[in-house]
Amino acid sequence: MTIAARPWAASTQAGPVHFNINGDWVRWDRDFTLSVAEDSTHSVSSVSFDTTLPGLVWNPNPNRFSIGSSTDLTYEDIYVLTGTISGAPSPELTLFFSPGRFTAGGLLTYGLSVYDPLEGSARDDAYRLDGTNITVTLDNGDTYSAAIKRGPTAAHGPFTGFGLVDAQKSVFR
Repeated sequence: MTIAARPWAASTQAGPVHFNINGDWVRWDRDFTLSVAEDSTHSVSSVSFDTTLPGLVWNPNPNRFSIGSSTDLTYEDIYVLTGTISGAPSPELTLFFSPGRFTAGGLLTYGLSVYDPLEGSARDDAYRLDGTNITVTLDNGDTYSAAIKRGPTAAHGPFTGFGLVDAQKSVFR
């Protein structure tokens, strides 16, 4: 039996905003986390994600967007826009925040399906977003960009199990 260590988390820092991914079913409302540094002097206007490099696309249906824990942010405070008007999946996603609502110390956990169109699956481990570019725009127009990097690994998970079976060794002869 071969044990596969899978990265369980990925993150990045773009200016005063920290982004973190936990787990491997990215539709749940707790898998993506955005937080604003306590010492930030400006609110966040928008956060954009470009998954072109890892080859993933976002669900174009904003009804699939879900909010988990947050500091005073509601659905009315966030406008979700995928990169296409046609309704087709896109590698671009932008979250726009109502003026002055996502500020210093702010926290938002949320979910929205992002999937590999070749596999046709949204069951993505966090490592699959490695290389996704994030751009943060503040209320004063300043922008910051950074790429998501994979984090620590875990030997098992709820979808990966405790490892993969070596098919050659598991065949009876």
